[in-house]
Amino acid sequence: MWRIKERIASFMYGRYGNDTFNTALLVLYLIVAVVNVIVRNVFAVRIFFFLQWAILGIVIYRSLSRKISARHSENEWFKRNFKGAIDWFKLTVRRIKDIKHKRYRRCPNCKAVLRLPKRKGTHYAKCPSCRANIKVNIII
Repeated sequence: MWRIKERIASFMYGRYGNDTFNTALLVLYLIVAVVNVIVRNVFAVRIFFFLQWAILGIVIYRSLSRKISARHSENEWFKRNFKGAIDWFKLTVRRIKDIKHKRYRRCPNCKAVLRLPKRKGTHYAKCPSCRANIKVNIII
Protein backbone atom coordinates (compact mmCIF):
# COMPACT_ATOMS: atom_id res chain seq x y z
CA MET A 1 0.00 0.00 0.00
CA TRP A 2 2.85 2.36 0.83
CA ARG A 3 4.42 1.86 -2.62
CA ILE A 4 1.15 2.74 -4.36
CA LYS A 5 0.87 5.98 -2.38
CA GLU A 6 4.48 6.78 -3.18
CA ARG A 7 3.93 6.20 -6.91
CA ILE A 8 0.81 8.34 -6.97
CA ALA A 9 2.62 11.10 -5.06
CA SER A 10 5.56 11.00 -7.47
CA PHE A 11 3.17 11.04 -10.46
CA MET A 12 1.28 14.07 -9.08
CA TYR A 13 4.48 15.97 -8.26
CA GLY A 14 4.45 19.21 -10.24
CA ARG A 15 0.81 18.82 -11.24
CA TYR A 16 -2.03 21.09 -10.16
CA GLY A 17 -4.39 18.70 -8.35
CA ASN A 18 -7.84 19.56 -7.04
CA ASP A 19 -9.32 22.97 -6.17
CA THR A 20 -12.67 24.73 -5.71
CA PHE A 21 -13.34 25.01 -9.44
CA ASN A 22 -12.73 21.28 -9.97
CA THR A 23 -15.06 20.46 -7.09
CA ALA A 24 -17.78 22.66 -8.61
CA LEU A 25 -17.26 20.97 -11.98
CA LEU A 26 -17.66 17.56 -10.35
CA VAL A 27 -20.91 18.70 -8.72
CA LEU A 28 -22.07 19.93 -12.14
CA TYR A 29 -21.09 16.54 -13.59
CA LEU A 30 -23.26 14.76 -11.00
CA ILE A 31 -26.20 17.07 -11.70
CA VAL A 32 -25.92 16.45 -15.44
CA ALA A 33 -25.70 12.69 -14.78
CA VAL A 34 -28.91 12.75 -12.72
CA VAL A 35 -30.69 14.82 -15.37
CA ASN A 36 -29.46 12.36 -17.99
CA VAL A 37 -31.11 9.51 -16.09
CA ILE A 38 -34.39 11.41 -15.75
CA VAL A 39 -34.65 12.63 -19.35
CA ARG A 40 -36.45 10.34 -21.78
CA ASN A 41 -35.73 12.10 -25.11
CA VAL A 42 -33.07 10.20 -27.11
CA PHE A 43 -31.52 13.36 -28.58
CA ALA A 44 -31.31 15.06 -25.17
CA VAL A 45 -29.80 11.92 -23.61
CA ARG A 46 -27.00 12.01 -26.19
CA ILE A 47 -26.33 15.69 -25.56
CA PHE A 48 -26.20 15.17 -21.79
CA PHE A 49 -23.96 12.12 -22.27
CA PHE A 50 -21.41 14.10 -24.28
CA LEU A 51 -21.70 17.02 -21.84
CA GLN A 52 -20.91 14.66 -18.96
CA TRP A 53 -17.77 13.39 -20.67
CA ALA A 54 -16.68 16.93 -21.61
CA ILE A 55 -17.00 18.08 -17.98
CA LEU A 56 -15.13 15.00 -16.74
CA GLY A 57 -12.41 15.59 -19.33
CA ILE A 58 -11.97 19.19 -18.18
CA VAL A 59 -11.72 18.04 -14.54
CA ILE A 60 -9.06 15.45 -15.38
CA TYR A 61 -7.16 17.92 -17.59
CA ARG A 62 -7.15 20.58 -14.85
CA SER A 63 -6.09 18.08 -12.17
CA LEU A 64 -3.18 16.68 -14.17
CA SER A 65 -2.08 19.99 -15.68
CA ARG A 66 1.48 21.23 -15.12
CA LYS A 67 0.48 24.85 -15.88
CA ILE A 68 -0.06 25.67 -12.23
CA SER A 69 -0.26 29.46 -12.63
CA ALA A 70 -2.92 29.20 -15.36
CA ARG A 71 -5.05 26.79 -13.29
CA HIS A 72 -4.61 28.99 -10.21
CA SER A 73 -5.82 32.07 -12.11
CA GLU A 74 -8.84 30.08 -13.39
CA ASN A 75 -9.66 29.06 -9.82
CA GLU A 76 -9.33 32.65 -8.57
CA TRP A 77 -11.63 33.86 -11.37
CA PHE A 78 -14.19 31.21 -10.39
CA LYS A 79 -14.05 32.07 -6.69
CA ARG A 80 -14.33 35.79 -7.43
CA ASN A 81 -17.30 35.49 -9.81
CA PHE A 82 -19.22 32.74 -8.00
CA LYS A 83 -18.59 33.82 -4.40
CA GLY A 84 -22.31 34.23 -3.66
CA ALA A 85 -23.18 30.72 -4.84
CA ILE A 86 -20.23 29.20 -2.96
CA ASP A 87 -21.18 31.02 0.26
CA TRP A 88 -24.84 29.99 -0.10
CA PHE A 89 -23.83 26.34 -0.59
CA LYS A 90 -21.49 26.39 2.44
CA LEU A 91 -24.19 28.01 4.61
CA THR A 92 -26.76 25.44 3.48
CA VAL A 93 -24.43 22.56 4.33
CA ARG A 94 -23.70 24.14 7.72
CA ARG A 95 -27.43 24.60 8.42
CA ILE A 96 -28.07 20.94 7.66
CA LYS A 97 -25.26 19.87 10.00
CA ASP A 98 -26.48 22.15 12.82
CA ILE A 99 -30.21 21.47 12.47
CA LYS A 100 -30.47 19.66 15.84
CA HIS A 101 -28.86 22.37 17.99
CA LYS A 102 -28.88 25.72 16.13
CA ARG A 103 -31.21 28.04 14.22
CA TYR A 104 -30.15 30.63 11.66
CA ARG A 105 -31.77 34.06 11.35
CA ARG A 106 -30.87 37.25 9.45
CA CYS A 107 -30.24 40.55 11.18
CA PRO A 108 -32.88 43.05 9.97
CA ASN A 109 -30.34 45.91 10.08
CA CYS A 110 -27.20 44.58 8.37
CA LYS A 111 -28.54 41.31 6.86
CA ALA A 112 -25.82 39.25 8.55
CA VAL A 113 -26.64 35.61 9.27
CA LEU A 114 -26.89 34.87 13.00
CA ARG A 115 -26.38 31.37 14.39
CA LEU A 116 -28.55 31.01 17.48
CA PRO A 117 -29.10 28.18 19.96
CA LYS A 118 -32.27 26.17 19.45
CA ARG A 119 -34.45 27.27 22.37
CA LYS A 120 -38.19 27.56 21.94
CA GLY A 121 -39.75 30.94 22.54
CA THR A 122 -38.95 34.62 22.10
CA HIS A 123 -35.37 35.70 22.82
CA TYR A 124 -33.15 38.71 22.33
CA ALA A 125 -29.85 38.43 20.50
CA LYS A 126 -27.10 40.92 19.78
CA CYS A 127 -25.81 41.07 16.20
CA PRO A 128 -21.99 40.70 16.23
CA SER A 129 -21.50 42.93 13.18
CA CYS A 130 -23.81 45.91 13.79
CA ARG A 131 -24.36 45.49 17.59
CA ALA A 132 -28.15 45.80 17.27
CA ASN A 133 -30.45 44.05 19.73
CA ILE A 134 -32.80 41.75 17.83
CA LYS A 135 -35.98 40.09 18.98
CA VAL A 136 -35.93 36.47 17.77
CA ASN A 137 -38.86 34.08 17.84
CA ILE A 138 -37.81 30.42 17.53
CA ILE A 139 -40.44 27.81 16.84
CA ILE A 140 -39.22 24.25 17.13
